[in-house]
Amino acid sequence: FLGGSERVSFVNAFSEVYTTLQDIVRDLGEEFPSGERTDEVLEECLGRLKMIVRILFYLLSVDFRVPPLIRASFLLKNIADLAKILPASERISTRAYISYELSQLLASNYQGAKESLSLEITNTFLLGLMVDPVSFCLQNSTRQLVQDVLSGEHEGYFAVLCGLHYQHSVRPDELELADIGDEVAVRSAFCQRVASYIESDSCRLETDCEDYLIFCDFLSCPSVEQTARWKTFNKKLGGQELSKNEFDELALQFRHTNWKDKGCEFDLLIRRLQPVYYSG
Repeated sequence: FLGGSERVSFVNAFSEVYTTLQDIVRDLGEEFPSGERTDEVLEECLGRLKMIVRILFYLLSVDFRVPPLIRASFLLKNIADLAKILPASERISTRAYISYELSQLLASNYQGAKESLSLEITNTFLLGLMVDPVSFCLQNSTRQLVQDVLSGEHEGYFAVLCGLHYQHSVRPDELELADIGDEVAVRSAFCQRVASYIESDSCRLETDCEDYLIFCDFLSCPSVEQTARWKTFNKKLGGQELSKNEFDELALQFRHTNWKDKGCEFDLLIRRLQPVYYSG
């Protein structure tokens, strides 16, 4: 255990390594510009990318916290973009390799259903979906987390967010499952359970920030059947019912997650909650 000045020195040293890795990735992009590329050049680029990924995941294995994960997410996005210059097979293998490393990071830190989902686990899961959702979700450690989330073993906003992003990122027929029908049924049960919670008196939108975020992200997520979202919205708020078209327009205003624009699903549209959630 490191504390005090030792902890500060440790964090600062790792921060410098992340900065160096960012510089290396940027330099790689300048060193291997678009145009004619020989097999030797592409092989060298691939080798350097894999070395950067190895160093990056070593850092995360030693310091598994939110700030390093956020820095890693930007690095991995840049690496995935840089890998686009590679031939299709190498590009796919690079993304799959990153997904595997993320699943191993998840396996090392996920404590199972006995604990609530941490922000670190949630960020790791979403990062895997961002890089290569299908490859990531085929890994055993990822499947275990998904199963726990969809079956209701975890509660709270992070669990709902992971479940929604999972359904939005991966279709059942992409997962090479023995019985797609079971997967569809589990997803449907998850959505029904969240909808029932929102409709219940236990869901306090006016005072509980987690409940408010669940309400906003669930009811705006296009992967949840529209009629179910519309009915849940009207049941919860009461009064004169909105039409489905009116509901869809309103959902675009209160959503926190950018479900609509392809490639931007992990961008937050609203970064601050209303003052009422800070007044307690």
